[in-house]
Amino acid sequence: SVSDENASPPTFTARLNTVDGRRIAAGRDFDSLGAVKKPGEVPVLDEAAANGLAAGLRGAQLSVSSVEQKPYTRRPYPPFMTSTL
Repeated sequence: SVSDENASPPTFTARLNTVDGRRIAAGRDFDSLGAVKKPGEVPVLDEAAANGLAAGLRGAQLSVSSVEQKPYTRRPYPPFMTSTL
């Protein structure tokens, strides 16, 4: 295989899970009315805070520190039965 020296590195979408070691609020942390279930337990990022974090990361040299492979078992669906026995 011939590699292209001018090829750009592969890209991927990252998701922010923690800020300063604390897990940020996700969908499961809100009730049906949109209020935080346990205030103070998880930080809630508003648009200004999220934009501030994004601005701080923009232009920074980022690298992957580790890659984890987790076991995955695929279980096929049961066969489709057309009989009405």
